[in-house]
Amino acid sequence: MKSWKTGERASHACKKYIASMPAPIDDNILGGAEATHGEFPHMAAFRYKEIDWACAGSLISERHVLTAAHCFTNNLPTTIRLGQNTLESTEEAYVDSVIEVRVKLAISNQNI
Repeated sequence: MKSWKTGERASHACKKYIASMPAPIDDNILGGAEATHGEFPHMAAFRYKEIDWACAGSLISERHVLTAAHCFTNNLPTTIRLGQNTLESTEEAYVDSVIEVRVKLAISNQNI
């Protein structure tokens, strides 16, 4: 029987478990591709006062964005950003076409 040093057994078990895990989860859709600039201009990102970008929605008219109810659970968004595929991008091509607007009214329908 093997003599284990303190913590060695746990470390060995962790390494064995990690080695048996499937490939890491990817942020992309399986078999999907990166969206090209301007491909989804109706997508909206929500910024909150306390946290940065935390929810998303879809532009459904010139003045309305539809989103999930959980986006209004704790706080209301302060800003909506349209026209950007990724929030990490600072490329000039992306920055020129980005639209940011302040949220004036948020309506949550509790009956649905």
